[in-house]
Amino acid sequence: MSQEVSKIIDQLQVRIDEANKKAESIIQEAETRAKEIINDARNTADKQLKAAEEEIQRREQAHAEKLKQAVRDTLIELKQKTIQSILNKTFDATLTESLNDPDLIKNTILKMGQEFARKLSPDLRVILGPELFEKLAKTLKQEAHQVLKTGLEVELDRSMKGGFKIGAAKEAYVYDFSTEALVELFSTAYGSQIEAQIFAGAK
Repeated sequence: MSQEVSKIIDQLQVRIDEANKKAESIIQEAETRAKEIINDARNTADKQLKAAEEEIQRREQAHAEKLKQAVRDTLIELKQKTIQSILNKTFDATLTESLNDPDLIKNTILKMGQEFARKLSPDLRVILGPELFEKLAKTLKQEAHQVLKTGLEVELDRSMKGGFKIGAAKEAYVYDFSTEALVELFSTAYGSQIEAQIFAGAK
């Protein structure tokens, strides 16, 4: 082999070695960069996964709190409805008989009518349910002139179960002593005490 050819071969070998070194450097840089990209991707994925898990946990906790609150609200509402139903039935049963006693209602109306007449001297208006209206309307009108010395209008309210309403005839307002009004009054007045006794063992 001639010296010239050998020289060319040596030059080519140098260039090949340089190219190989450059290629190795490029490959190393690429591998390093790939590792960095993979690590970054893993870190990002870990962060996103952690954030997703925290969000899921937050939502589950929020859902659990909402569910717990809904259960509490339902129990409170059920408790209130239960106690109100018990109170209404209890007071309704207790008061209904008395508030449908014609003699008791007549005497109460006349007694209250005397107080009205003594202090205000107005004609009076009394409102009764169907049963008491049938039994007392005529009697009250007759006795009003003798006992109260004033006029008395007696009106019918078919929605009333018992008791009466009374007021000045020319005024729109009345004092409500109907069964419905008194049941509500007693339920409100004594409801908390009775509720405390009924649910004394509840936590």
